[in-house]
Amino acid sequence: MPLNPRPNSDSHFKTDDTKNNLPATSPFLFLLTIWLNYMVKKKKDKDKGAEERILAAARKVFTTKGMAGARMQDIADEADINKAMERLNKVNTSTSGESASVLRKELQTIMQNYFGVFRKGEFMQKGIEQLAALRKRIENVSITDKSNAFNTARIEALELQNLLEVAEATAIAAEERKESRGAHARDDFEDRDDANWLCHSLYFPGTKRVTKRAVNFKPHTMEAFQPKKRTY
Repeated sequence: MPLNPRPNSDSHFKTDDTKNNLPATSPFLFLLTIWLNYMVKKKKDKDKGAEERILAAARKVFTTKGMAGARMQDIADEADINKAMERLNKVNTSTSGESASVLRKELQTIMQNYFGVFRKGEFMQKGIEQLAALRKRIENVSITDKSNAFNTARIEALELQNLLEVAEATAIAAEERKESRGAHARDDFEDRDDANWLCHSLYFPGTKRVTKRAVNFKPHTMEAFQPKKRTY
């Protein structure tokens, strides 16, 4: 249970100050990275114009088509695409750095030791410091297999970087929440505090700050499912 995610009222939402509180590590960026990797493998194009053509196709898919139900602000823009490509290219061209398996194990150890179910403020602060120290090493993760076809090492490296973002959001939001609630049990704040913490935690990665969002208690009802004969 390295990251200890729980669907509780202290669930963590990762947002970006600059985009109207929309997800910073957008699912579109993750999908974009995977899609670009697939396109490189599919085309096996070695000429200098390959990356430009892939970028152009990515812009068309992720900025004009979007996804059903998504608002325009949710769609990846030019800066998002460039950022994703920079991250992908850095992994592809890495010549030094540590392997994803070593760094992932260290990340897992930090989360298990400092952010398990039973938590304490001073230990979580130490864990947050260790995550910050680990960031530069994970940004420089290295892969030895540079092949384009079925390269799971590349995916593992990119997923490790995503895991760090989730881990830091979990850690900082947990330390900020000065109460115990569900699987978030603090030895230094043993009681539940509905007056101050009956809310969702909103984490802003740019400034590493935490704010709150009220819980929606509006009742939602639906009609009972009527029994009927099973048919095939």
